[in-house]
Amino acid sequence: MMQLPLHVTILSYLFIFFFMFSIGLRNPFSEALPGKKGLGWVSRALVANVLLVPLAGLLLRRWWALPPDAGVGFMLIAVTPGGLFGLHYAHLAKGDIAYALKLSVVLALAAIVLVPMNIYVFLPTTASSKILDFRILWELFVFAMMPYLLGQSVVRYWASGARILKKILFVLVPLLFVAHHFSASQLSSMSIASVGAEVKWALVALILVSWGFGVVLGGPDLAHCKVLAIDTSMRNVAVCWLIARKSFADANVYYTILAFSGISVSMNLVFALGVRFIRGCPLLGPRLQLEKRRSV
Repeated sequence: MMQLPLHVTILSYLFIFFFMFSIGLRNPFSEALPGKKGLGWVSRALVANVLLVPLAGLLLRRWWALPPDAGVGFMLIAVTPGGLFGLHYAHLAKGDIAYALKLSVVLALAAIVLVPMNIYVFLPTTASSKILDFRILWELFVFAMMPYLLGQSVVRYWASGARILKKILFVLVPLLFVAHHFSASQLSSMSIASVGAEVKWALVALILVSWGFGVVLGGPDLAHCKVLAIDTSMRNVAVCWLIARKSFADANVYYTILAFSGISVSMNLVFALGVRFIRGCPLLGPRLQLEKRRSV
């Protein structure tokens, strides 16, 4: 079983804990879960993340005839919705931050509730039998939601402290994000060099397709399209790693996940900067015009 270096593991857990904790402080559960008016954007986000991307992953895996172990890592990425880093790229892309916060909660819940079903549907039987374990599902819940619920408790029972913590985490979480990225960059680069060309192209294609799903299903608001495209394409690498660490011994599964992490971070940085400054993208053009008309 492959192990991350200790400092990378510590930074990963710290970032995930404080990120979800900060969302709990900033986004009440009653507002995160949609009412009748919010069912549209939630439905579109889930269709993109839980149905279309896994289906695209299945087709891409077969198109490039990925090796079995790399294929398992690739499909773990494809079936795991959302990305923890998406909020920071949404800031960079000038996306709708309130929507990004809500989407983070919805996709974190989807990762717990729906990933087991998608694993059973989209992964080979021999792989899915290793993953569908109650202990893994319980750890997913603790891993993804307990910090969020803790943040909610602080807001409810210690409002003055919550305001102070929000200010601290506003600085701390981005710093942890940067520290994690640079600490893991060498490992990601090594993984990108280790996987075959067909795996790299499949990962790039999955990100491109995910952008398309996010833009098309983001609705008429350009700021929502940016956020959904970024979150859909980044996937939840942390959950993928947790499942792989508990279920697989082959290093190719891990290398594929780490290679995706490195590739998706770089590609989404370019994407976020592009949709922030470039105004001639054909795919985003109609929504950009609608956004301009609304602002007049």
